[in-house]
Amino acid sequence: MSSASDPAPVTMSAETGFVLDETEAPLRISGFIGLLMGVLSIFSIVAMPMLIAAVAAIAFGLFALRRWDSESRPVGTTPARIGILLAVLFGSAGIALPMTKQAMVGAQAEKFAKEYVRVIANGDLEYALELRKRFTNRYLASMPLQQFYLGSSDASQVMQEFREESLTGALQDLGPDAEWKVVQATRIFHHYGRNMAEVVMEAKTPPGANPMKIRVVMEYFFHPDDGAIEWHIDNCGYYRERIVAESVL
Repeated sequence: MSSASDPAPVTMSAETGFVLDETEAPLRISGFIGLLMGVLSIFSIVAMPMLIAAVAAIAFGLFALRRWDSESRPVGTTPARIGILLAVLFGSAGIALPMTKQAMVGAQAEKFAKEYVRVIANGDLEYALELRKRFTNRYLASMPLQQFYLGSSDASQVMQEFREESLTGALQDLGPDAEWKVVQATRIFHHYGRNMAEVVMEAKTPPGANPMKIRVVMEYFFHPDDGAIEWHIDNCGYYRERIVAESVL
């Protein structure tokens, strides 16, 4: 039998320790941690590693929303729900934006590779050589390229070597109307701090002839003035299967 002077019954809470009355709303700190992680997940839009904050927000939020035995709703469940919502929104954006950007860059890479091949096939080798340069090193549009490559001994030597490449002759034999199709997913990657793209294409050839398959590797930059992507050809050659893993290369 208890009297009025007896202390209130003491119970145990999973997160906050001892409380006097289990009818009181328990405090779930994990809900506030989930909210903090959800706010921090906004940085996943600019840095993919910050997606871990979104994952943590969801984990802490779900833990805070676990079943409770008290008559009152635990304190912290509302912040937990908000944290989960922010994590889903920012985490989805952090995944979708890089994928969208990669798809856009890949589409531009494929277009530029096809234009480069078409320029060679059309016999405009001076322009093809210009496309091998970085955009800051190219001559002005008013520059008479044909006269330059004829009048300069060094430029003439470069042109002669380019003209004698087997791929140059093969592309010219196909002609500028050849139909090229991309046969592998365009790879966007970074190599020693350089933004690179690799396009593998195959041209339709006459019946009985071996299909021509080439690999075009390009480097791209963002123009400092307008942010547009500028491309130049890093390497173009016949497609060969790699004999070592890409991680080794």
